[in-house]
Amino acid sequence: RTPSFKRSLSAATKGAAKRALMREIVPYYGKRGMGWSNPKKAAYNHLYNMTTANPIDIVLDKPKSSRISSPQKEITRVDYENKANALAIYKRGLKQCEISMALREHIKDDILNDSPMHKAIRRLHSYVSGYMNKTMSCGFDYCDMCNERLLKLQRINPEVKEVCLNIVACIKRGLSADDIFMALSSNKSLISLICEHHVIENDVIEYETEGVGDRLPITSCAYSDSNGQQPKGDLKTWQIVLRCIAAILAFVLLIWVIAEVVFPALLFGLIFLSFLFGKK
Repeated sequence: RTPSFKRSLSAATKGAAKRALMREIVPYYGKRGMGWSNPKKAAYNHLYNMTTANPIDIVLDKPKSSRISSPQKEITRVDYENKANALAIYKRGLKQCEISMALREHIKDDILNDSPMHKAIRRLHSYVSGYMNKTMSCGFDYCDMCNERLLKLQRINPEVKEVCLNIVACIKRGLSADDIFMALSSNKSLISLICEHHVIENDVIEYETEGVGDRLPITSCAYSDSNGQQPKGDLKTWQIVLRCIAAILAFVLLIWVIAEVVFPALLFGLIFLSFLFGKK
């Protein structure tokens, strides 16, 4: 295509105003996928866009898709860590929901019982659907959501509320549904069950951490620089050559502009000043 300053100016002024007016009148004007009003022109434009490239994009190592589609935001290390933490919290919440649903399975044969244990299990099971409807980036797990809801509730039996909080504490500690239900059925205190699990867990941690000093720390190799961005690959030879040619052409263009514009302007200015102040 032959570049034309006149057509470029017309497209930026009159053409822009015409397109804005058409968008107000026709609802689907200018939208993608609305069909080819001119098949010959549309086919030519599609083939042209697929087979041509901008020399500036080649020099700057920028793909053609970045000019056609909207640019995507580059993911930094902070964004990656935030999303990874949110995903880990959500997965932990899903595992906690499994324990609550397993508790509900233990009382399915006696679902209409009005004891505090049954009421607490049914209430916690009703919170599962509420957590499932939350977004993955909510930032809290199932137990945190249950604690928040239970502490805000005013019209609830204190005994049922206490059982709910104790069950949530057991779930947060990672106790299984069978252990929790057996403790509730035998009227065993859930607090003592939590303490027993805590003691066992500490013993396991002390046993597993023996000889850890000989191990190497795990480091992340996904990002190497301090800004959290992935390092770019080495430039190819033809890219280096094109950039050198572009730098030389830019230098020559700068010299030409100075010789053709700056120097004549200074010369005419000096001549004008000589005529202006030379007359007596």
